[in-house]
Amino acid sequence: MNYGKIEIKPQVVELNELYLQSVSIHQQGAQVVCSVVNTTAQIGKTISVDLTPDEYNAWGDNDEYIETLVLSKLGLEKA
Repeated sequence: MNYGKIEIKPQVVELNELYLQSVSIHQQGAQVVCSVVNTTAQIGKTISVDLTPDEYNAWGDNDEYIETLVLSKLGLEKA
């Protein structure tokens, strides 16, 4: 049997929700780990986003700030 490369058509999946899962702090700032899901709540991708120390410090207790910043760094915006 020949197990070669099989080409497939790419599938487009609409991703419509972003969940912030965790934040790890390090000397260079912080890293936010997010999951992006589609309309059927299946995880489409897990993404890590790096924050500078200034970005992390500006977060404070304003979760809307971090949501907007992460979306911006991913080239996305709120619906």
